Amino acid sequence: MTTYKLHSLTSHVDAAAAVHIPDLMSGGDSLEFDIDREVTANEFFPSHASVTEARMSRTLEGYALASLLDLVGLSGLAITSTLNPGVLFTFQQFDTLGQAAAGSVHRTLTIKSGWLIPRTLTVDHRGHAALTVEAVAIKPAASDAVVISDVAALPTIAIAPARWTLGPASVAGYTLNQYRNFEIDFGLTVTPAGVESDIWDGHIEVRSQAPTITFTGIAPAWFSATGIPLAGKVATHANTSLVLRKRDGTGANSGFVSNATAEHIKFTAAGPATVRQAASGSAQQATEHSIVVECMKDSAGNSPIVIDTTATY
Repeated sequence: MTTYKLHSLTSHVDAAAAVHIPDLMSGGDSLEFDIDREVTANEFFPSHASVTEARMSRTLEGYALASLLDLVGLSGLAITSTLNPGVLFTFQQFDTLGQAAAGSVHRTLTIKSGWLIPRTLTVDHRGHAALTVEAVAIKPAASDAVVISDVAALPTIAIAPARWTLGPASVAGYTLNQYRNFEIDFGLTVTPAGVESDIWDGHIEVRSQAPTITFTGIAPAWFSATGIPLAGKVATHANTSLVLRKRDGTGANSGFVSNATAEHIKFTAAGPATVRQAASGSAQQATEHSIVVECMKDSAGNSPIVIDTTATY
C-alpha cells in the first residue's frame, strides 16, 4: 500500500521562472458540484441527473512567508500556462514501509489557469507567522481545470527553511506595547464565471480588495486619548507599521537574525484605525483589547498595505 503526503508548491507560470515553495503545514481542496436530480411528478426517485456546475480551489498554509509574499504580493498571482505548466501541488509517495519512494512516482495536481491569492496572515505570541493562500481554478479551452500526474519527480528545494514572528508595531503613531496577536485579512473578492451553460467556469475576475489588519493585546492604554481614542485615528504608511522578526533558525540563544540584516518582513498600512475590543476578559485572565485598521488606498495612490520582505529595523 502506498500513501502520499503534501510536499511543496511550485509556481511556473508564463513569463516567470519556476519557484518551489517549501515549509507547507496544511492544505485542502474544495471541489464543488451542483447536480440537478429533481423528482418529477410521475416519479418517486430521481430518474435524471445533470452536473450543471463544477468548481475547484485549493488552500495551503505555510511558513515560507518571504517566498510566498514575493510570489503573490498583496493582490495575487495570475495563473497562465500557455508556455509553462502553471501552479503545481506536489504530493510525495511513500511505500508500504513508510519510506519515501524514489524516482518519478510522485503525484502532482496542476492548475493551468486561474488565480493564486493570499487570504490571511496570522501570528501569535511566540508562534510562527503563517500565510494562507488559495488557488482558484478555471478551465482553459484545451485542458481540464486540474491536471493529474502520477509520474512526477520531486522538485529540488533551493529555499532555506525560515520562520518569522512578532516584532515592533505601531498604529497611527502609537507604539503597541503588550500585543500578542496580529492578523491580516487580505480581503480579496474573486469571482469565477462561465457562459453558454459550460459546466466549468472559463473566466475569473479579481473584482476588489479591502484588506484589514487586526492587533490583539493586553494593554488597556490602547483605548485612551494618548492611544487610540473612541473616535479612532488615521493610520498612514508613515506612522503605521509592523515588523515580523526572522528567527535565527540555528537554535542559538539570541533567537533572532540581527535587526540590521535585511531578512525581516515589514508591513505599512493606511486607513482608519479604531478600537474594536475595549476590554474583554474572564475570571483570572488578563483583559484583551483589539485595534483594527481598515486599509485603503491613500491620497498619493499607495496600496492599502505595502510589503517589504527585505526589511531592517
